[in-house]
Amino acid sequence: EELRQIVIKPENIMPFLNPGRLIHMKDGSTDWGWGIVTHASRRKLVSDEVQTEETETHWVVDMFYPCEPGSVAAGKPIPPTGTKAEGQILPMALTLVQQVSKIRSNMPEGDPKSEDVRRTLT
Repeated sequence: EELRQIVIKPENIMPFLNPGRLIHMKDGSTDWGWGIVTHASRRKLVSDEVQTEETETHWVVDMFYPCEPGSVAAGKPIPPTGTKAEGQILPMALTLVQQVSKIRSNMPEGDPKSEDVRRTLT
């Protein structure tokens, strides 16, 4: 765990968060497994609370993962439990990274959020 904390520091991991890189993510008890990085950036987190000038920015990794059909539309994406799945781009906090693979997949041309590209990746 101590080594993982060193690895996920932005200055250490950012050179490896290229589109196509395989990353293993785990959110509490939800193990998302290996997914494909589509984009990584620093963003301000939006909340329902009053926004201030000092809103903290966090590193967010957009990941391609198979999800249970309909779970993203319902607002609570979950990993697929059966054989059917729909590929989705999910924003994940950098702190959820468990492992980084040396493997990079070839990303199809176009916007990864478009349905055609997501279907190619599935």
